[in-house]
Amino acid sequence: MHYGVLMYPVYFALNKNTIDMPIGFKIMSITIAIIMPIFIIIIEYISKNLISKLMIILIKKILDLLRKRKRRKSFNRKYIKTQ
Repeated sequence: MHYGVLMYPVYFALNKNTIDMPIGFKIMSITIAIIMPIFIIIIEYISKNLISKLMIILIKKILDLLRKRKRRKSFNRKYIKTQ
């Protein structure tokens, strides 16, 4: 994601054409433009960590199931051969 786009409200708030705009809106725009990128970066970092942890757990579960399945098949073959 291009974070420069999120800084647009700062440029909009400080633009020369916005002289008639209320000061509260300028302050709000600047605040949003500063906080939003930080907030989005934190959410992306947390979600990437959660997704990677969930994928690791999922892969481990699948590998365990495959190992158990192989053990059962080999056990059945030995059992059939001995009879």
